[in-house]
Amino acid sequence: MQKTAILFTVLFVLTLAACNQTPPEPPATGPEDAWDTRAPLLSPTSEHAVAELDGKLYVIAGNTDGGGTVADVEIFEAATDRWTLTNPLPLAVNHNMAAAASGKIYSFGGQAATGTDSPFVDSVFDYDPVMGQWTSRAPLPEARSAGGTAVIDSVIYVAGGRPPRGNDSASYDPATDTWTSLPDLPSQRNHLAVAGINGKVYVAGGPSVPAPPIP
Repeated sequence: MQKTAILFTVLFVLTLAACNQTPPEPPATGPEDAWDTRAPLLSPTSEHAVAELDGKLYVIAGNTDGGGTVADVEIFEAATDRWTLTNPLPLAVNHNMAAAASGKIYSFGGQAATGTDSPFVDSVFDYDPVMGQWTSRAPLPEARSAGGTAVIDSVIYVAGGRPPRGNDSASYDPATDTWTSLPDLPSQRNHLAVAGINGKVYVAGGPSVPAPPIP
C-alpha cells in the first residue's frame, strides 16, 4: 500500500511566504457570494466537534449556554434546512474532534468538563447513520483535546491538542480499528486548523499554550 505523505505547516510559515508575493485581485462579488441565515441550532453550543457526511452536518457534544458539558448530537440537513437530535455521544465532552470516513462519523478525545484543568479523555466513538448508534472504538494513543483532524483515503489523521499533547500526531484506520503514531509536530499547537489536500496533511495556526479557563 502506498504511504501517504504528511506535511505539517504552521500558519506563520505560510504568512511569510505570502509576503513575498503580489496580492491577488479580490474575486468579483455578486448575490451568490452573500451569507445567508439558516435554521438555528436546537441549543446554543460551543467548543463542540463538527463533521459532514452525505449532505448532513453533525454537531457533537460541547458546552451549552449555562448547561455545562453535554453529550447531545444535533444533525443539520442542508436540503431541508432542518435540525434534529439523534442518540447522544456515550460521553459528555467538550473540545472533542470529529471526522467523517468510510460512511461513519467519528468523535475523538476532548475534555470531561470546562476549564483547562479538566480531565482529558482518550475515548473514540463512531456513529452509524443507518443504525443511529454510537460504538466505542480503539482509544487515542494519548488523551487530548482541542486538536484537529483530516481525512485522506479513508484514513483519519489527528494532530495537536492542548498541552501536554500539543506535539502529538497519529493516524487512525477505521477498517482495522488501529492507530499509528506519527512524528511530533515541530511545535505545540491547540485549537488549530487541519486539512488534507492532495495526499498531504496541513496544520495551520493555533496557540502553543493552553487557553484560559472557561468561566
